[in-house]
Amino acid sequence: MKVSALEQEMRLLASLDPLTGLLNRRAFFNDAKVLVNYAIREQISVSIVALDLDKFKSINDTYGHSAGDLALTNFTKVLKSCCRQSDVIGRLGGEEFAILLPNTSADEAYQFTQRLHLALGHSSIKVENTLIKYTVSIGLLSLVPTQMDTIESLLHKVDGSLYLAKNSGRNRTVVYGR
Repeated sequence: MKVSALEQEMRLLASLDPLTGLLNRRAFFNDAKVLVNYAIREQISVSIVALDLDKFKSINDTYGHSAGDLALTNFTKVLKSCCRQSDVIGRLGGEEFAILLPNTSADEAYQFTQRLHLALGHSSIKVENTLIKYTVSIGLLSLVPTQMDTIESLLHKVDGSLYLAKNSGRNRTVVYGR
């Protein structure tokens, strides 16, 4: 029994980002792949959200890496408060995150991103008596996937929308194909 419980705990730890407690990159891709394949088989819509904290490097450079860590954990708390139990959330690296919203239409996904922007707008972190506010840029893709789609190809597409959001002023959502 002890070996099995320890093995299960080790698997869990290997799947989670140690700072945020979200799925790490490998675990996110594994779980999202299963849901994309299910959506293909059942012909249901999914939405992919790519997120990147705006000007995160300046938080680290100005206030130190502990402030950056505080921003990441605060962002995780806000993000989780906006997500459903069925959503798959991952930290892909640094200040980059992704979410797979199963069985979610384009309108529902866009409303989710707007709730997230609003919630983050009401949030801040405190570092040595200084309140720091930060924003997030978001790329969004919604579709009923086909056999040609993989989580990797879908994220590649939505990354283009994320970069458009960053390059067009930040703190916004850009929907793929619009």
